[in-house]
Parts: sequence; structure tokens; C-alpha cells
Amino acid sequence: MSEHTRDADDVTFVFAGQGSQHGLMAHALFAANPVFRDTLLALDEVACDLAGASVLAAMHDPARTRDASWDDLSMTHPAIFMVEFALARAVMAEGIVPRRVLGTSLGAFAAAAVAGVLTPEAALGATIQQAAAIEACCEPGGMLAVLDSHRTWLPQLGRFGEVAAINFDGHFVMAAPDDGLRQMEAVLRAANVGYQRLPVRYAFHSRWIDPAQDVFLAHCRSLRLAPPRISIVCCERGSPLEAVDAEHFWRVVRQPIRLAEAVAHISPHSSYLDLGPSGTLATFLRYILPPPHRVRAVLARLGRDVVDLGSLRAKAAC
Repeated sequence: MSEHTRDADDVTFVFAGQGSQHGLMAHALFAANPVFRDTLLALDEVACDLAGASVLAAMHDPARTRDASWDDLSMTHPAIFMVEFALARAVMAEGIVPRRVLGTSLGAFAAAAVAGVLTPEAALGATIQQAAAIEACCEPGGMLAVLDSHRTWLPQLGRFGEVAAINFDGHFVMAAPDDGLRQMEAVLRAANVGYQRLPVRYAFHSRWIDPAQDVFLAHCRSLRLAPPRISIVCCERGSPLEAVDAEHFWRVVRQPIRLAEAVAHISPHSSYLDLGPSGTLATFLRYILPPPHRVRAVLARLGRDVVDLGSLRAKAAC
């Protein structure tokens, strides 16, 4: 069947990366859905063995609020993967099976696990190893979302940082050390342009994480990678992947995210389920895709999470 043939079963799962996390994420779904809960608990046992601490306890700490910043990389890296993979498994248990998967940055690990390239345990271990390599080898920095066209601002902001993501024409992300972030904020503030500092302590998708490359790739090259069982659309290359190699898991966090280019390779008749912690990609997709928008987020940072996953079947088929 052609990629651009109308098909009611054509569903794309999308997975977000760093910056999408928040305290108490998926708390209501954890209480309501046994498949999600059991998968998350099983993954947390693996995380405890590998990292020596419960990711779930940190994520659902009652002292943490949904709107508070949470940027402890050793916890947030595995937490994002755990929520995304557990949510994908719970959605598939409702009979919604993806035709393809798309992950941005860290979301590529959940995409690879759902596609069968990595076992969920290996993918979780890789996120923990990546966080440890970044923390051990890289200087602090961060990421800044800019609410305007990259064409207008890259010449000025490029003096202080590097472009980390171009999500659509009107939203892009810069990465830089702390001083570069402050200088970019000053430029944007003076021009009355909206921006937001993301809850990320390091300058992903830029040269400032290069010191972690060799350490992390040594781990990735020890992984057993299987051929993908379903199509993987790569936001680093801006196109579908025919195969996945160990270097893929470094490139997806080092090179810029090219979301709109990647989505252009997906059938215009596909529906999308955003399985990230905050529904961020669903928002981006509504700007990228022409109406009618067949996009649904399951989790939300400030709104209500969807806890009746069976209700998603009607949305996916419309």
C-alpha cells in the first residue's frame, strides 16, 4: 500500500523528548489503566537496578506539582521514556496499532522500542547511560524556545548559540551555554519577541554536548539492534529510516530536529497520537498540518489527561 493511500488504520505514534517532562506526569492514568501501570512499574524495577533509584517515586513525588520545573537529567531522561513506552503499550492494548512511529530527540528511544529495534529494557538502559554521559562530560547549558520565525532570528541568535530544532515557521529552539542563553533572552526581550527557557540543564542538539559522544556511543555499540517491524520516521534526517544503527541514538540528540520535514514524508491521511508527557507535539502538528487536523494528545501538562484510552479508537478512525 502506498504511503499516501487513504486508510482508516493509518495511525502515527509521536514521542517527544527533553523539555516535555513535568512532575506528576501521567499520575491519573497510572491510577486508572492497569496496562500502563503494570508496564511503568516493571520499567521502574529495571531503572532501580540500573540507576539505584526509583524514577517513578521521583516523578510522582507528592511534593512535586505539575507546573513546577523538573530538570534532574538522571531522572527525567528515563522518566520520559518510561511514560511514553508504557503509554504506547496501553494504547496498543486498546487495539490501536501504529502504521509508523516518529520520535523527536529522546523520543526516538520510545519509537525504537515500539518498532522492535530495541527491547524496552535496553532502550531504558540507553537513556540512563546517555544522561550519565551528559552529566559527567558536558558543561551546563540549556535550550530556549523562540516564538517567531527562525529565518528572522537565526542570524542574530546564531552568535550566541546553535539551532536545536525548527518545529514550524513560528517556533524554533536554540541551544547554548548559560551565558549564551542570557544574551539571546536579552536580544529577544528588547525586540518584544516571546521566548521560553525549557526545563533542560544541557545544550542538547549542539556542539556543547559533543564531549559525551564517545562514552555514549561505546554503550550504543554494545546493543543488539533488530530490524524495525514498523516504519520509523526520523526527525534528525527529516525522512523515514530504512535501518537503524548505533550512531542513530547519538544523532537524534546531537543534530537539529526537523519536525516539519519529517512529517512531510507521512501520508496526509494519517491520524496522529501524541504519546509524550505534555502534548507538545500535538500542538506543533496542528500548526504544520492542513485542516482537518487528525491529531490527539493523551497527556497534558496543564489540562486533563485522557484516562479512557478506549475513547481514542473513534478519534484514530475518523
